[in-house]
Amino acid sequence: MYDPKSEAREFIGQDAAEATAKACSYFALAADALVVREPREVSGLAGRVLVVAQPRDSRQHSGERAREPRAREESRGGRERGGREGRERGGRDRGGRGR
Repeated sequence: MYDPKSEAREFIGQDAAEATAKACSYFALAADALVVREPREVSGLAGRVLVVAQPRDSRQHSGERAREPRAREESRGGRERGGREGRERGGRDRGGRGR
């Protein structure tokens, strides 16, 4: 059965210790029973700290690194806004449906 407490979650605090304490409270585990990562360069936190935590014994972790949130540009494959990587839409100047 699906258990949401087996997956990585984000926690925000004034510092890493506070965010980790929130993770410990959520998972009801000690800090040494969690995999805790502090992603670099996360915007919009207003001086606070974000950590990503998950239980060490969760199936998702099983030897893999916990995923870290990526910047918006990276999550789109590095494409510029509106880019389609080689695919073009038909328009008036390209012989498309624009008529």
